[in-house]
Amino acid sequence: MNPADAHALTMLLILAFSLGSILTMFILMFRNAEKKQDLPEFPEIDQDGNLKDEEEKAPTAESDDPSLQNWERDADWWRKN
Repeated sequence: MNPADAHALTMLLILAFSLGSILTMFILMFRNAEKKQDLPEFPEIDQDGNLKDEEEKAPTAESDDPSLQNWERDADWWRKN
């Protein structure tokens, strides 16, 4: 076997592997496209941008400090254990 043949065979093997990988990806995509996925429903929004089915919930702040927002913590939250 001459070195030019080894180079050609290597290129053919790389090409066959690449095409096989792409073919496998397409087969998997088509198989998964046939499956129906249950997607979550989007919430209904009225003209004002409010959710229609949303109930007003009381804020659940851990702190008694009224100046903090619901998502804020006390400065020494890590000491409370």
